[in-house]
Amino acid sequence: MAAVLWAAGAGIAPAQEMIVRTEAEALVDALQWQAQPALPDLIPEAVAPPKLPPKAPVKPPIKKPAGKTPGKTTIQPPKKVDASSTDALPPKPAPQPLGPVINAITYLIDDDARQRAVTVVALINVERAKAGCGEVRINEKLMQAAQRQSLSMSQQNYFYHYGNDGIKLKDRVKDTGYIYTLLGENIGAGQPTPAEIVTGWMNSPGHRANILNCGYEEVGIGYIYDPDDQPVGTETQPYRYYWTQVFGRHMKVAGI
Repeated sequence: MAAVLWAAGAGIAPAQEMIVRTEAEALVDALQWQAQPALPDLIPEAVAPPKLPPKAPVKPPIKKPAGKTPGKTTIQPPKKVDASSTDALPPKPAPQPLGPVINAITYLIDDDARQRAVTVVALINVERAKAGCGEVRINEKLMQAAQRQSLSMSQQNYFYHYGNDGIKLKDRVKDTGYIYTLLGENIGAGQPTPAEIVTGWMNSPGHRANILNCGYEEVGIGYIYDPDDQPVGTETQPYRYYWTQVFGRHMKVAGI
């Protein structure tokens, strides 16, 4: 079975990248993210009730009072009507608050995938400690971004950081609402166990550089096992196991 690795991060080939942003750039993104209206399937738009045509005023009846001089009339004031019995329009719904535009899909991470993710993170934290780096913590938004990529590689039968749809690392992360100042990614395919994928990454200079980047604070691990997988490109055997490792440093913005 073939096993391959690829990295997007520091010191890798031109086709691979590590995304670095200043806090000012990240803050602009954060403010734009907050100000965008929600998708219709998340927060339905408020619809105003239909306007009814105005009713023609009705003149009160003119009654001839008893005992008065013929020819003279007295106009009676209109009777008061309880507001609840009128044909007034229903109150206009309160405007919905603005919300973030996010990817409405939640990618399933089953117990097996999550346990593998926990194991991978424990193993890379051992390596980071040896290099004097702090531990990375699992972040659920990065987990979603990573799982999305592993699933995409499996379903679309490719092995790279993006497929024909052109959705790249920064797009997947942005869709979760994660506001970052530092971002990186490792992918791998064909390694059945967490120990094998981490060993493979650590034996590759580019992947190792991502794992031992002390600037990262959080991580997400994507894992897909596809028993019906087909060979990718010119490969003769299917990979079946697809791994994605997304590293991030979150922009420190209150409420995000």
